[in-house]
Amino acid sequence: MREGDFFSRHSVKPRGEDLESSALAGISEKGVELAKERAQEILSNSERLENGTIMFIGGASEVPS
Repeated sequence: MREGDFFSRHSVKPRGEDLESSALAGISEKGVELAKERAQEILSNSERLENGTIMFIGGASEVPS
């Protein structure tokens, strides 16, 4: 990895007292807050990138397709 590279898990699944979000199925209430914070970080970082920079955002899901 190089400086500026990052990996992130977008959220947290419901467990114990951290209940599922009423707005987003499969994500806990704390997970929703984590996703919002991480999205703000990514947006802030992207605003400082040089023109022509390529950002790859990929994903994976445990949900069968």
